[in-house]
Amino acid sequence: MSKSTFKFQPLGDRILIEEITEKKGTHQTQSGIYLSEKPIEDTVRRAKVITLGDGKKPDGTEVNFVMKVGDTVTFQWGDSITLDGREFIMVRVGDISGIIKV
Repeated sequence: MSKSTFKFQPLGDRILIEEITEKKGTHQTQSGIYLSEKPIEDTVRRAKVITLGDGKKPDGTEVNFVMKVGDTVTFQWGDSITLDGREFIMVRVGDISGIIKV
């Protein structure tokens, strides 16, 4: 498990990620709304892993993180959190649907 020097430590099987947003393939309306050219059914989002939980569940079992800090992962949902003016998302390891290999 890779360690991070980030000032926030998730617990258990939680992972702090930062969503990767792309303006590519979008355009902005006069009212300021961005519209995507992607199909609306495409709900998989991408994010960079910022820091991992401590890997221990309350019942004492250990979590096997297959991703590491810095990996780009895919996910669909999570809890938003703002830290030091930046937007992050907290997910559980089971909410990660894949790792994008470069």
